[in-house]
Amino acid sequence: MTQPADRSLLSTCDFNADGTLSGGHFSFQVDFFDDPGIGFNDPTFGAAARAVVCQALRDMSFLIEASPDCNGLPPVLRLKIDASMNEYPTSALDPIVLGRANPLYYNFSNPSGQMPGWVHNSVWRTVNGGEDPTNYPFVNGEPVYHGMMRFNFHPNISWNFDPQNVLSAPQFDLYSVVLHEICHLLGFASLVTDNGTSDIDPLGGYTPSNSGLYTNYDRLLVRNESSYSPLLSPVNNCYDITFQGNINVLTDPCNVILLRDVNTGLYLPVVAPNGWIDNVEMSHLDDIGGPFACNSTHYLMNRSVIQNALGQSFRRPTDAEINLLCSMGYKSSGVYGDGSLSFHSVVSGNNPPACGEFVAGVDDDGANCHDHFVFCELPGTISISTILANDIGVLPNIDANCIEPVVGNITFTAAPAI
Repeated sequence: MTQPADRSLLSTCDFNADGTLSGGHFSFQVDFFDDPGIGFNDPTFGAAARAVVCQALRDMSFLIEASPDCNGLPPVLRLKIDASMNEYPTSALDPIVLGRANPLYYNFSNPSGQMPGWVHNSVWRTVNGGEDPTNYPFVNGEPVYHGMMRFNFHPNISWNFDPQNVLSAPQFDLYSVVLHEICHLLGFASLVTDNGTSDIDPLGGYTPSNSGLYTNYDRLLVRNESSYSPLLSPVNNCYDITFQGNINVLTDPCNVILLRDVNTGLYLPVVAPNGWIDNVEMSHLDDIGGPFACNSTHYLMNRSVIQNALGQSFRRPTDAEINLLCSMGYKSSGVYGDGSLSFHSVVSGNNPPACGEFVAGVDDDGANCHDHFVFCELPGTISISTILANDIGVLPNIDANCIEPVVGNITFTAAPAI
């Protein structure tokens, strides 16, 4: 999913001359792929719709802190806004799909097959690690996108494009829908399928065969029981992640599966489909307005993106959802928005929680900001302290049993400190 070398033919968030949108803690390159006259390039509403997307991204970049890259600069997220949908249900029983988001995953495989483990998507890795995880070791040429979003501009769907208008009913509110999809890109995304296997199903399978690749969100899934046992865990205390227990919990109704917020100790309900639909259901919180309505709390990340308890469109994630983002490894600044709109925290005084710490492994490409590791003869030796030097918040305690090479003939040896 590469970014075109020439972006001049695409609509972008043109806050800077190079098409980069400067944010609070990180920046963006946002490319809209609609044809002329359609969707985000519609002559009537296209510019207003693009402005909503760019504003929501910028607002979230003030909430979510980021690690700088190796040159001390804010990291840049590359996001593709795919060609707009033009869909409308033929039955009143079918939902109206307003938007979709796809976080992208990169570099979790080797030539012999897919590696199991906990996977962080490219948005998470860029924000928390500071470095672009798609640059090496396998990509040459155009940059690769870190995530994708898509929205529905069918003529039967009426949109509110004014972020200041929080009482937009009966229109659908674009700002809250964009915010919802941004949270999917950040990590509200499950890879659990109806039989407990991973949705990333490589041709050669996994080794061991019952393991799989699952998200950091999946790591927080627990059963609603006295022990709150995890839905997934490594059988070898390393990376061989497997589904634990009876798969019937995936289709049981109401409050059987919860998300554990490690910051507050609270447990939030996951959508209970009472009959499997797809893993998209597992990527949402259940609330009073959801299709199964097992709970009485309002969440931005519910399945239907309804209004909050005051009848208003969402203008930021709830405190509980921000704490969940911190549980997924993000760091919240306690500030929402750039201060240009009335609902931004510096204007309204409605401050979100500050939480989380940076802990991120960063791909290794040599010292001094990508000088590469060069060996004049083999075998060569790299100290583990060198490997850890560019990681963020990682303690130098290594379990040699869990170190695995992705590619190549590499031997890991534990040596006493000198």
